[in-house]
Amino acid sequence: MFIASRILYILSALCIVYFAVLAVYTGLKSEFHFIWLAGGIFLLILGKICGLQHTGAIHVPGAAVRVFLVICIAIMIVFVAVEAVIISSGRAKPQPGADYLIVLGGQVKGVRVSLLLQYRLDAAYDYLAENENTVAIVSGGQGSGEDISEAQAMQEYLTAKGISAERILMEDKSVNTEQNIAYSRKLMEEGKEHVVVVSNSFHIFRAVGICKKQGFTHAEGLGAKSNWLMAPTNYLREAIAVVKYKLCGQI
Repeated sequence: MFIASRILYILSALCIVYFAVLAVYTGLKSEFHFIWLAGGIFLLILGKICGLQHTGAIHVPGAAVRVFLVICIAIMIVFVAVEAVIISSGRAKPQPGADYLIVLGGQVKGVRVSLLLQYRLDAAYDYLAENENTVAIVSGGQGSGEDISEAQAMQEYLTAKGISAERILMEDKSVNTEQNIAYSRKLMEEGKEHVVVVSNSFHIFRAVGICKKQGFTHAEGLGAKSNWLMAPTNYLREAIAVVKYKLCGQI
């Protein structure tokens, strides 16, 4: 119990420190970041309980401890399995010669693409440069704080890098991944089913799963890099989303 208590204190400190880093780096624009603070507090309390159990100040029944450990181990096994699939999918390389390349939208700051969206577009550019017959579909509507649609911002970014505007179709009405894919499909020629979806690596498994759920027969993913500082949050949030989507039959 003494060693367990110390480990829990260390994990608690790491969670709280990471939350503080996020607070400085992002301004806590996303409520999800508070999961690190909540996790840190939970681990701190758990560490305190272990410490009190070790000193004999309190007594937690052995049966309760075993049930708790079984639950924790089960959650950890599911989490590790889901993360392994997410990471593996994000690293997979798509086949050349796709009919369409769907670039999923992301935040636009005014008229400029955000860093994560830029990473997606750079990955898309590399594929388009190597596959001259592939048509790009840039997908994303206009959200809060955006002066133009995400699709327009992406189209302008790719044309500035040398991709012909004639190779780029714009889908500018969608507000989430399901709509990105469904609305993009309406722009495709019937019978052309080889599609590559571009997003950041942590998002590829779910994006491709949505494509297949919507009836695509040959859908692949192209994972772009992401901000390393945000990686713990992105991969944790994505694991939760994958479990939710799977349970709800969305992938």
